[in-house]
Amino acid sequence: MNVLLIVSEDNGPHFSCYGDPNVSTPHLDRLASEGIRFTNAYTTQAVCSPGRASIHTGLYPHQNGQIGLATHMYHTFEGLPNLPAIMKEAGYRTGMVGKLHILPEAAYPLDMWWNDRDYISFPNRDVVKMAAVADRFINEDNAPFFLTVNYPDYHLPFHRQQFGVPETPLDADDVTPLPQIGIDTPRLRQHTADYYNCVSRLDTAVGHLFDALQRSGKSEDTLVLFTTDHGHQFSRGKTCCYEGGVKVPSLLKWPGQVKEGQGSDARYKLIFNCLDDRPSPSARSYSGPDQQWEPGATVEEIERADPWILEAYATYLNPPREELYDLSNDPYEFRNLAGDPDRVDIQDQLRATLTQWQVETNDRIADPEILARLTEEHDAALAARYKEGGGADQRRQNEWRYAEYLR
Repeated sequence: MNVLLIVSEDNGPHFSCYGDPNVSTPHLDRLASEGIRFTNAYTTQAVCSPGRASIHTGLYPHQNGQIGLATHMYHTFEGLPNLPAIMKEAGYRTGMVGKLHILPEAAYPLDMWWNDRDYISFPNRDVVKMAAVADRFINEDNAPFFLTVNYPDYHLPFHRQQFGVPETPLDADDVTPLPQIGIDTPRLRQHTADYYNCVSRLDTAVGHLFDALQRSGKSEDTLVLFTTDHGHQFSRGKTCCYEGGVKVPSLLKWPGQVKEGQGSDARYKLIFNCLDDRPSPSARSYSGPDQQWEPGATVEEIERADPWILEAYATYLNPPREELYDLSNDPYEFRNLAGDPDRVDIQDQLRATLTQWQVETNDRIADPEILARLTEEHDAALAARYKEGGGADQRRQNEWRYAEYLR
């Protein structure tokens, strides 16, 4: 049995098979109809490297050590098994198309790794070329293969069209902003249209990849998994704990082994903010006066929103110790119910569940002294990175010591 793992980047379950009306995704829909579509799948952390490291190690970030971006030199602990290593040991050919974005790279034994920036990068996204490279690897010989194909399409910048795909791009008038943003302006609609153009391009990419697999004659002997590293790059998405950041699409097809169907999970959600004494860096990056990412809601857009949206963005920027949401009645988490007398038992139960999970997974960050030490180390690295003369070179020279006390 071969294994094809497809990982997209920076997107939530915004496909037509998940009920999104803004876009048509026939190839992903076919994968969903022929296998399992999970409706309550979550990433372990709404940031690229930690999410990817969890996919490849099966461990939470605090267990595997990849608690931040490889760009900033965060890394996994030494000696951990990972999917390519396990599969290679089992006799599989191992290949990857696209970025790994986990450190150390040497821990991932790949027989083929193609990541040509002229065809696959933030500026360039040639899905036809990616499928051709995957095709060559699949047909290289008849030994079983483990292939990961990583698509960067949703990562900023949102390209309206790349290498002629999509053939007919969407415009601002064709879409509405993602509901968890809570704000609708022409500017946000244009960014949303280009986000959905990325959705369309990803679906085209998956179609080319499936065509290659079908031509190889190995389709019925291949387990196909599709997921993403984390959610979208709008406000209240990537880098935060709201559904827009952590809820992801998850599709699985295993011919002869799993029946068609879908999975589903729970109603209430508790967010615990262990650094509630400071503004959220996620909110500062994607909204507010320090906004870095253009698709985020601006201060002016937020100020013109309804009062309950204003309150939600205030919570986003300055989160309390705990947030509680009823995902059945408030799926986009606009009304924080923490402290509601009618839900005290639910909040207590979820808090106890979280505490037990921290014990079971050996989450050392639960220790206030360990948290303070990690926070101090991170703050020092951040200050050095952005001091005069710092920047990209500085962030790539950072040497973390957290492995000494987190593992």
